[in-house]
Parts: sequence; structure tokens; C-alpha cells
Amino acid sequence: TGFTVGAASVLHSGAYSIPITATVKNEGTVGAKTLSWLDELYLSADSSLDTSDVRLGSLASAADVAAGSTYTVNLTGTTASSTSPGTYTLFFKTDGWDSNGTYSSTTDK
Repeated sequence: TGFTVGAASVLHSGAYSIPITATVKNEGTVGAKTLSWLDELYLSADSSLDTSDVRLGSLASAADVAAGSTYTVNLTGTTASSTSPGTYTLFFKTDGWDSNGTYSSTTDK
């Protein structure tokens, strides 16, 4: 899987728009066939994805993804204007609804 973060831009009152492009690979031995799933972008103050992290954006997808094949997600997350300056970790989580019974994430600081 690949994960690219674009240039962040200030929107208003300290809020930032963070565009990402993620290439997601089905590393399983069978195809992922489901009606839909949710890919999500999270902002974390540490290096662990947990319930205290803030979801910046999400995108519902629907397609058959054969074993070994990939799909690309273009998503723009937006921070709250109350987000404090600092160093954060971005997490991209595939299949947020657990539609395919799998979980995968990639981080970029």
C-alpha cells in the first residue's frame, strides 16, 4: 500500500485542509466482494490509532477488489479550528465498517 500526503492549506481560523492519496492493495488470497466499505483518515497526537483520535474525513467505496489488486482513494481531511499546533500522526484506515472482516492502516508523519 502507498500513502501520500499533499500540501496542507489553511482554511479558516486555524483549520487545515489535508489532501491524501492512498493506494490500497488487497493482500489477501481471495477477492474482497462487498456492497460497500468506508476508508477513513484520522489525526492522532501519538503513534497509536485509538478512540481518542479525530476522524478528519471518510469516503465510502463500492467495488470488487481481486486478490493482489489495488484501488486508489483521494480524500481531503479537515482539522478543527481548535486543533493545537504540534506534531501529529495521520492514519489511513481501510474498511472502517469492517465489511470485509479485515483491517489495515498506514501512517505518515
